[in-house]
Amino acid sequence: MKTTVKEFLDNLPFFKTQQSKKSRDKLWNILDADSNGFICISELEYAFKGTISKYSEDTIQSAIQRAVSNTKNSNMKDRPQGNNHLDRSEFRLFLFYFQQEMNYLNFFVELTGGHNISLTKKVLYDRTQDLRDWLSHPKVKIYDFNEMDKDKDGQVRIEDFATWVHLTEGKKFEREFQSLIETNFSAQKSSGYANGAHSRRASAMFL
Repeated sequence: MKTTVKEFLDNLPFFKTQQSKKSRDKLWNILDADSNGFICISELEYAFKGTISKYSEDTIQSAIQRAVSNTKNSNMKDRPQGNNHLDRSEFRLFLFYFQQEMNYLNFFVELTGGHNISLTKKVLYDRTQDLRDWLSHPKVKIYDFNEMDKDKDGQVRIEDFATWVHLTEGKKFEREFQSLIETNFSAQKSSGYANGAHSRRASAMFL
């Protein structure tokens, strides 16, 4: 069943709450159909393809692949299953990065006027202030287009844009998301979803 981007992202269970963890456990068990303790990229792509009405399957697959790559780059443990699989301890981080990638994609499509194909230098020039506002980054300049345009063909594609934003602003975005997660956790705590014991054991409880 297809859903809107907002509905899909609103329901990604990456928060550090008991309720979110239950949803994450349920989603993990669905994705890990053979119960081997790992999820491969192809399983993620199969599960999520066609679920968001706004984007093509290829676009969603690319976002999944970037989110897995970012998860692996943030998790320095040696993994015998390699870079094409996630284990349960990496799942929340993957969902976090997938949400981040979809936010990049949404803004990219807005910049391109509704076309998620490519971004030209002229469009970037015309929308530089919007990009600055979105990133809260007043130092963004038109020459950043050259950093995004890796193959120097005058076009920036979503993969280039997402990589540039992640490298430029990724740490700030991660801090903001972490603040959001902790704020959400505090709100859930006051409403009975969490308690002091959960807080002390959050890193273990809410993977």
